[in-house]
Amino acid sequence: MSVGKDAVTENLEEIADVSGGIAFTYTINYNASSITDTVFAHQAYHNYIDVTPAVRIKEDKILGSEAYLEKLNERAPLYFPNIKINYSALCAAKAALMMDDYYIYCEHNNPDNISDEMWDAYCTEFNKAIRGSGLVTEDIHYFRNKLNRAPATRDELMAEKEEWKLLKIKDSLYHMYGEDGLFNTKFVSDDGEGKYEAVYNKEGLLLTEENDPVNMGTYNYCGPTKNILLHGLLDVLTYNRWGNAKGYPAKEPRNIEDINANQEAQDAYNKIKEEMGNNDLVLL
Repeated sequence: MSVGKDAVTENLEEIADVSGGIAFTYTINYNASSITDTVFAHQAYHNYIDVTPAVRIKEDKILGSEAYLEKLNERAPLYFPNIKINYSALCAAKAALMMDDYYIYCEHNNPDNISDEMWDAYCTEFNKAIRGSGLVTEDIHYFRNKLNRAPATRDELMAEKEEWKLLKIKDSLYHMYGEDGLFNTKFVSDDGEGKYEAVYNKEGLLLTEENDPVNMGTYNYCGPTKNILLHGLLDVLTYNRWGNAKGYPAKEPRNIEDINANQEAQDAYNKIKEEMGNNDLVLL
């Protein structure tokens, strides 16, 4: 039996011939002393997208890839068999398929490893489906928490600040609860939609469902920079009904007078605003 790189080369044809399975990235360690047939059988069964960095298989399983989106357009009309569906039903079918695909993908893969470009394409298509269907169920509402992407720290965001907009304090009051909540700062992605949100605490750490489900930033199905009315219907009203995460019901916004009475928090915000180069977002 071959070992190392020779073993990879020897088994490529067999792996590529296997159909079905889930696509994801796998890198062989060329310095390994031995690679067993069992390993290759496991790789072949799952149809990994990368057996080596140069070999790509089953790209249509990678969320957001061109092949995936093309196949999605073929699958969606078949979601309701023997029924001629209208546009809203077609969009609802797409959303359902994309959610199913996400959970299947996660059985063997980490979606965080999908490139930002592909992930953005997946999210953009999903948002179109939601807006086209006009439907946000409880499951769809909480699914948004799977989609959000943002830098882990405010310092990291500052390194790519041209891709983000800082919201004014008055537009961040739903993310300022707690003792030091007045120091939280909220950003939305400057991508034409404002679909990604980032909220950072006083120490500059990203707030998420894991560390602060009350103040966390939430993904937008129609961001405020896309359509403020649809943002209210698809993102704000659904928050009022279900909250950010299960077990954490919606709250009234923090009183603006609290921030007006806290000069330290105002100074901290203004410093960040200055660092952003006045790249703040004005909502009508």
